[in-house]
Amino acid sequence: MKFVSPTGQGIRNDIAGQGCHGAPRGNRLHIGCDYAGVAGQQVYAPHDGVIVRESLPYADDLFWRGVLLVHKRITSKLWYLRPSNNIIGKTVSAGDIIGILQDIGGKYRGATPHIHWRIVECDPELLLKVQ
Repeated sequence: MKFVSPTGQGIRNDIAGQGCHGAPRGNRLHIGCDYAGVAGQQVYAPHDGVIVRESLPYADDLFWRGVLLVHKRITSKLWYLRPSNNIIGKTVSAGDIIGILQDIGGKYRGATPHIHWRIVECDPELLLKVQ
């Protein structure tokens, strides 16, 4: 299976914190990876699958959006993007455009705009094949 950066860039590291999995977040750890980007840019599917539904990062703040991407071997949530029109229910390939990056710096002062990619479930054999 092919994996791509959802923004075409690497992990963010800024005054708001590191974007790597396991980075400290006060009394908890960051679960997922934050890929730096530019607000308004296109966001890409990081792997093949079906955009099953929207995924909201904050139940009390519906401005911030995301999607749930499901493949038989991996399930991911991607947050801080406005999903493309009619993308829900569509099958996508790694690298396909799935939305537009939101500027999370409006919520977390000093945070670089980024996509938060959280792998929810994964076939462990996929990880053995990643080079």
